[in-house]
Amino acid sequence: MTIVTKLEELRKPNDFVTKEEVADIIKQLESNIGNGLGLAAPQIAIHKKVCIIRVPHGLNCEFVNPVITDMDDEVICKGEGCLSFPGVYVSTKRYNQITVKDETYPSGIVLSDLDAQVVQHEIDHLNGIVMFDRQVASTIAGNKMGRNESCSCGSGKKYKKCCGR
Repeated sequence: MTIVTKLEELRKPNDFVTKEEVADIIKQLESNIGNGLGLAAPQIAIHKKVCIIRVPHGLNCEFVNPVITDMDDEVICKGEGCLSFPGVYVSTKRYNQITVKDETYPSGIVLSDLDAQVVQHEIDHLNGIVMFDRQVASTIAGNKMGRNESCSCGSGKKYKKCCGR
């Protein structure tokens, strides 16, 4: 399986996953994550709400039908990347601390720092949101992108008509 790179595919709605589907989807996610910190099912064309998180020296878990129930301490995350957009990095608005509830953590789990950033990114994928929707300034390899340049999301449109709106 290959990682989905088309915005229209990543923005499709995703369904709740059933207990019977979880193990197989997680197995497919594991075989596709490579050196990523997280991977969501829609990124491998499975439109279900399940993702895996593999942060070195940090969070190592799966989320099944997750919902962020609390967010605190808004921050700008510089250099956020995505397996669906290799080599593209943007600055995004995220939260430094979040609480997530799902099938595994019904009473919620509190996450902070990089763990919180990665989980927000993956849960966004489950809701048809990509990092470009959260960006505050567009950068490619540290260089600021102009409004008339081609958008870094790969749409083929100018930045000002796409993610720079």
